[in-house]
Amino acid sequence: MDYSPLYVTIVELSRLRGLEILFYIVEVFKLANIQSAKKRIRQTATRTKHNRVYRSAARTHIKRTRQLIAEGDLEKAEEAAQEAYKTLDKAARRRVIHPRNAARRKSRLMASLAKAKAEAAG
Repeated sequence: MDYSPLYVTIVELSRLRGLEILFYIVEVFKLANIQSAKKRIRQTATRTKHNRVYRSAARTHIKRTRQLIAEGDLEKAEEAAQEAYKTLDKAARRRVIHPRNAARRKSRLMASLAKAKAEAAG
């Protein structure tokens, strides 16, 4: 995205999200004077955009798994849990989330799945 103040309209500004607005404000008001600081701002914006994909995917898979567990569809929940497991591992491998955070989320997800299975069986 071009953060140049000449090309940004109100509509485009309204489409920006949290950190993108911050990066736009930093660029417009020239809060960074040094070239390396400006480059860091650009790099952070790009990394934030990339990291959001992995974080969002992990959240989506976890939500889907919890929803399936709540509905009682344990076979589909187990498949969704495996997908959530993979996305959490990928996010942790790329350091989008901390590896222990990923481990904790996986553990809680699998524990809730095991509890649902035990309730369904007995």
